[in-house]
Amino acid sequence: MVRSILRSKYFAPIVVVLIFWLGLVIIKTHNQRADVDSRVSDLEGKASDIERANRYIEKLLTYIKTPEFLDREARIRLNYMAPDEKVAYVYTDRNAKIEIQESAKDEGKTMNIFQKFWQWLTGK
Repeated sequence: MVRSILRSKYFAPIVVVLIFWLGLVIIKTHNQRADVDSRVSDLEGKASDIERANRYIEKLLTYIKTPEFLDREARIRLNYMAPDEKVAYVYTDRNAKIEIQESAKDEGKTMNIFQKFWQWLTGK
């Protein structure tokens, strides 16, 4: 009986169709698994980014609760000054900066190539 089934003209095409179907199922599950693995790795990356952001926020919150933060914010926003401190104002003169640059350009024009090379070599 088994030999008659194996020798049947319908057995070979049925086996070929089953093997083809099994191959398709294996390929489909492999592709799905690769897709799921890539999604899992993306989600793990996002989770690590969120954990990093949470740690940063926790550090920031602990810093905000300290008196140093309050003192710093008072100095910046309210121009707070301690009784034993003195304030110094520094005004920058933009014209002086331009004059220095122009004089440096003039010095470069009067030097020959050997003087420029010597300055470059000595680092002056």
